[in-house]
Amino acid sequence: MQKKFRIFTMALALTVAAFSIAAFAACTEKETGEGVTVTVSRESIELEVGQSQKLTVSVDPADVADKTVEWKSSDEKVATVEDGLVTAVAAGEATITVTSNGKSDSCKVTVKGTGDSAGDTGDASSGGASSGDDSSGSDSSGGSSMA
Repeated sequence: MQKKFRIFTMALALTVAAFSIAAFAACTEKETGEGVTVTVSRESIELEVGQSQKLTVSVDPADVADKTVEWKSSDEKVATVEDGLVTAVAAGEATITVTSNGKSDSCKVTVKGTGDSAGDTGDASSGGASSGDDSSGSDSSGGSSMA
């Protein structure tokens, strides 16, 4: 009787251990950002000094534990970004990068001068703001994943 009880106990312990390892592996992947993709809504935009355009980001899969994103401009003297809203400051080029879970994507921003500024072509081709206003939007048209 004791031998059967030991065998049952060991089998139960192994089963619990196997399920625990499988559950931990599944949770760990989504919590650490493995398998996560980050996609910004545009690959590039053109603005004139003073104009703004909203970018959105998609963080997938939908059930990833942390959807916090960080926006950054490569040159804040050319373009700034706050919660995805890009504002053109001066003529030049900058890259807007959005990062989440260690993954990132970017959008190239070209800022043209106004009136008598160097580089002015008189062409405002920003096309207006992208649809979607929250940082977990699903607008991923034209974006490219760097995952």
